[in-house]
Amino acid sequence: MDAIPVTQFSDFEYLTYPHSNGWVDNGAGLILARRGPTMTAFVRHDVASGQATVLAEVSHAKNDARCVYFDVAENVLACLSELTLFTLDLGNASAKPHAVFTFPADTKYCELCSLHPEGTHVLVHAHFEGRHRCWEFSLSDDTHKELWSSEWYANHFHYVPHNPSLIGFSHEGPAHEIADRAWVFTAGSPETARCVFDLSHLPVEKRLNIGHELWAHHADTGLAVAYVGSKGRPRGLYEIYADGRPARLVSEGDRDWHSNISRDGTMAVTDTSAPLDRPEIEFSPADAGSDIVLIDMATGARRVIAHTLSTPHHPAHPHPTFSPDGQWVYFNQSEPGNQRYRVCRVKIA
Repeated sequence: MDAIPVTQFSDFEYLTYPHSNGWVDNGAGLILARRGPTMTAFVRHDVASGQATVLAEVSHAKNDARCVYFDVAENVLACLSELTLFTLDLGNASAKPHAVFTFPADTKYCELCSLHPEGTHVLVHAHFEGRHRCWEFSLSDDTHKELWSSEWYANHFHYVPHNPSLIGFSHEGPAHEIADRAWVFTAGSPETARCVFDLSHLPVEKRLNIGHELWAHHADTGLAVAYVGSKGRPRGLYEIYADGRPARLVSEGDRDWHSNISRDGTMAVTDTSAPLDRPEIEFSPADAGSDIVLIDMATGARRVIAHTLSTPHHPAHPHPTFSPDGQWVYFNQSEPGNQRYRVCRVKIA
C-alpha cells in the first residue's frame, strides 16, 4: 500500500519518540517537531484538512546531534532542550514556552521526558554526582522530587499510560551487554523497581538483545524488541508485563527495530533494521531502508504495509506509531541520498 506524505522533505519535520505522544484533540491533530539550524518548532497538523500551524519554538545548540523530542497530554506539551525543561500551554494560542527548570551545566540528561496522562507532572532523567536519577516535576508549582536513582545507567523513564502510578524505564547500554533491560516501579516506592524481562540467568550464547521497550494504553503491559544480532532465539516482538509474568513472544522477526501498539492493544507495528527481502543485510537502514510491519497481537500474524528509508541517526528513524483510532500508521521517511526527512502515513485497512 502506498504511503501518503504528511509533510515535505524540505520541512524537516519528524514524529516524537515512540513512547511519547504527539496527538491532540482526540486524534484530530498531530504535533510534529520541525528542526531548524538553531531552533525547533512545534507544528500542529490538522488531520482532516492538512493545515499546519506553528505553535511555538525552542532553541537548540547548532552542533547538538540530539534532537528535541516532546510529549503531549491534556493541552500541555513538555520538552527538554539545552538543559532546560519547557512546557507549553496548548490551550492558549499566544502562549510561549515556559522554562520549568534548568539543570547545571555539567548535568547529563536524556532528551526524552514523559508527561503524566493528566498533564500535571513530568518525568525527566538526569545524571550527576555519579547517579542516574528519575525526577518528577509538578507543573502546578514547578517543584520536583526524586523518585528513583541508581549508579548504573538508567533512562527512558516514562509513565505507563494505562496506570501512571507505574513508571517504566530502561537499563541503558549496548544491548548485547545488558541482560536486564526493561524495568518498572511504583511511583513513591523506589524499592519496588523490578526487571520485567530478565535474561541474566541464561548463558550469553542464549540471550536476546532487548531494547526499545514501551508501555501500553489498554493494560499494564508493554512491548520490547529482541534485535538482530541476538545470539539467542527467537528474535522478534515480545509482550512484557508489569505484574511479573514472563515475557511472551508475540511474533518472531529477525529484523524488528522499533515498535508501537494500538490504543486498544489489538495491533502492534514495527519497523525493521533492513528490508525483509534483503536477507543478506541485517542492519543497514541508511543504505537499504526499512519495512513497516503490522502485527496482530493475538495471532502474531505479520503484514508489510509500507517501505521507507532511514538515516542512522535521530530524528529520521522510522519510529512508527498508530493514530488514536487505530486506522493509520504514521512514520518518518528519509529522502534517498539526502539527510532530509518527512512524515508519511499509511491506511491499515
